[in-house]
Amino acid sequence: STTQVAGLGTTQVGLLDASDVGSLTPSQIAALTSTGFGALTPTQITALSAAGVTGLTESQITQMTLTQLGGLTTEQIGALTTTGIGYLTGAELAAMSVTQLSGLVRMQLRALSESQFDALTQTQVASLSATQIANLKSTDLNGFEPTQFEALTSTQVGSLTPTQLNSLNATMMSSFTDRQLMGLTVTQVASLSITSISALTPRELMALNGAQIDAFTPTQMASITPEQLAAMQAGSS
Repeated sequence: STTQVAGLGTTQVGLLDASDVGSLTPSQIAALTSTGFGALTPTQITALSAAGVTGLTESQITQMTLTQLGGLTTEQIGALTTTGIGYLTGAELAAMSVTQLSGLVRMQLRALSESQFDALTQTQVASLSATQIANLKSTDLNGFEPTQFEALTSTQVGSLTPTQLNSLNATMMSSFTDRQLMGLTVTQVASLSITSISALTPRELMALNGAQIDAFTPTQMASITPEQLAAMQAGSS
């Protein structure tokens, strides 16, 4: 029962096998004391059911050691509630493997705070799938640190939706590397707003290939400054 689980001490928790741990209900997991939860080994953490993981409390999530965190599977991470995701500390997020991060789904990604996103390493950012990138809010993208934004791969840049691209602030729009610009599709280029185009630097425009330049619409071309046009012509020549 929940009451019995709440009374488990370190030694008793250590005696629980994978089957025992896997059968714990969300309410029973939530009933584990700080001492009891702290006694769980990574192997026992791995044995928690996906349903059971939803019972993790704020204190349990924030007290989780990085060793325990390493026991969480992709399925378990995907089962965390958006509230539970919000309890993850920056240190915990930064310690997650790229495999673990791949378990984050749309609602979880959107539940992450700016400070949580700031904790992600360049390697972690670069590991996010195209689907995960497409699910990020504009505030998340604009909140990236320069090193995080630079870590985005050309494939990830190519997965940005028109809404995401046009929501990038001027600083972000002018920060694309030549490598990242290679990922822009002709559809993305044609969807750029006049405001977004005005933020592109001559260096960025010079890096565009012929197909990308040809994708600009007459309306977009009419907004190009002489300096930008010269850069485009220099890059395509």
